[in-house]
Amino acid sequence: MRQQPRMDQPIRSWPGNDAAVKAPPHVQTIKKPNGRTYNYFRRRGYPRVELPPFSDPEFWVAYADAQKLQKPLPGSSLRPALAGTFDALAIRYYASQAFTELASRSQTDYRKHIEKMRQEFGDLEVKRMSRAFVFEYRDRLTRDHGLRTAAYRIVVLRRLLYQAINYGLRKDNPAEKPELRQNKPRDQVWKSDDEIKFLAACDAAEDRPARPHIRLAYSLAVYTVQRQTDVLTLGREHYDGKRIALSQSKTGKRIWVPCHERLKAVLDAHIAQMPNGQSAFLTTRSGGPMDENYLRHEWRHVTLAAGLDGLQFRDLRRTGMVRMAEAGATAVEISAVSGHSIEQTTRILETYIPRNERMAATAIKRQERADRRRSKSHRSTTVTNP
Repeated sequence: MRQQPRMDQPIRSWPGNDAAVKAPPHVQTIKKPNGRTYNYFRRRGYPRVELPPFSDPEFWVAYADAQKLQKPLPGSSLRPALAGTFDALAIRYYASQAFTELASRSQTDYRKHIEKMRQEFGDLEVKRMSRAFVFEYRDRLTRDHGLRTAAYRIVVLRRLLYQAINYGLRKDNPAEKPELRQNKPRDQVWKSDDEIKFLAACDAAEDRPARPHIRLAYSLAVYTVQRQTDVLTLGREHYDGKRIALSQSKTGKRIWVPCHERLKAVLDAHIAQMPNGQSAFLTTRSGGPMDENYLRHEWRHVTLAAGLDGLQFRDLRRTGMVRMAEAGATAVEISAVSGHSIEQTTRILETYIPRNERMAATAIKRQERADRRRSKSHRSTTVTNP
């Protein structure tokens, strides 16, 4: 095993330090958008474990412990799970219809949180999980990882414990309504000035290369109002020159989106330059299929260059829906494009459509036009019927 550096000396080449010693094997460092750096032990066949900062003397202790945590991932047979434990419940849930019928993205997200819980209390008997245990776990997650992570993981835990009731492992669900506090929902809507700055930052400059693939991703997102996963899969086979047809990955709904004139111009120009045999609209610089990580990485470069840190790709779906509503489209019409139910669309618009001075002025102008029409009709009636 690699010799450990002395704890009273700086570890130079690791992120956040300054010189040239390599990190130990299987350690991955991730810098999040909030500026914080996280270290993880990642090795095939082992659970992912978050490690302390490199400068913390406990780093090497946690690193050594992580190498002892070899544990079967779903479908493996390194160690059988004990009957009645959370491990056994998780493995059984992975094979259940409740899990396999989830959308692919939901399965990935659920599995990530379930594996975290297996690392923490996989050997715990499900019948011994009390409501106090759930509340303490929720509070610890909130303190260590924030409200969003805590809320999502407790929701996943609740689903598993409902399955435990179905399997006869317990009679109640201690994770039922544990008074989850939520972060304030995102309400960011891109303004016209934001769009101009962002698209300008997609062009080449002295300090950055051009990113036409991100310009195209923006247009596809804001004019089709589809989820990121579906936007990434769009290609020649979805576009007939007038509309985009797709089946949404999350809901399975078949959607036909008439092509906005601006999107049509962008797509037609892009298709004319696409190599023969290439199907996907969005690709990497090397021509490979673009995935969510690549898009996130490239997107952040552009938002920072445009001075728009904080605006995200997912905000474009909301932005497109709000723009359609501001243009006079009804909830029924917008839902036909987005794939939401009419009720969902109405809730989204009620939550996110901005109540600003311009909209107030538009409402008064419409009222004035209606009043003038009524007055004109009244005068006409008076003249014809003295």
